[in-house]
Amino acid sequence: MRKVILSFAACAPLAFGAAPAAAETLRDALALAYETNPTIRAERARLRATLETRSQAWAGALPQITASGSYNRTDTTQVADFTGRGAEPIGGFLDNIGVSVDAEQPIFTGFRNFNTIRQARARIRAGGAQLAGTEQEVLRDVATAYFDVQLNMAVFELNRQNVEVLRRQNEMATVRFEVGEVTRTDVAQSEARLADARAQLSQAQGNLAVARATYAQLVGQTPGDLEP
Repeated sequence: MRKVILSFAACAPLAFGAAPAAAETLRDALALAYETNPTIRAERARLRATLETRSQAWAGALPQITASGSYNRTDTTQVADFTGRGAEPIGGFLDNIGVSVDAEQPIFTGFRNFNTIRQARARIRAGGAQLAGTEQEVLRDVATAYFDVQLNMAVFELNRQNVEVLRRQNEMATVRFEVGEVTRTDVAQSEARLADARAQLSQAQGNLAVARATYAQLVGQTPGDLEP
């Protein structure tokens, strides 16, 4: 799976040409998302949990061994007078150690263990396929977000330049109206075009903010100087 992703990522510089060293490339974005994206990491953790079911399934077919042990110590003290010279204490102790080991090997369980192992293997294969699908989906979304940021940056810049041009035209129309070269209608039309251009600039700025936020959500960092 890793080889497929790196091969796809390596094609990016060839497809879009060389970029300055400071620019973020599509390959960088894909590699970073592949390592840090929370959706991919969660799917990997789910697969690791699924892998544990294989060991659990095999455990049911292996010998079951149990061991136990015990230890008891009894201390006794007696007082007796056998010499006629007074009672003397006599002490003693008794140790009792016990150990037991039991082993049980299932011979035939009605194919229960066999089917459990097959089921675990099937779940692992399904989990691997699901992880591969999730990785490809996230990388596709990263590539889409990468180009969406560049597209919206270009649209924003075009709208910004358009506003600047229309602002100058509006100033010129106002001056020409003051000297009587144009009518009030011409000035109103110029102001309307400028207002419409500013509205489009505001919309482009909002679209760019959404695109940058989507990129940051997928890659884990805000976009910098992206490679064209």
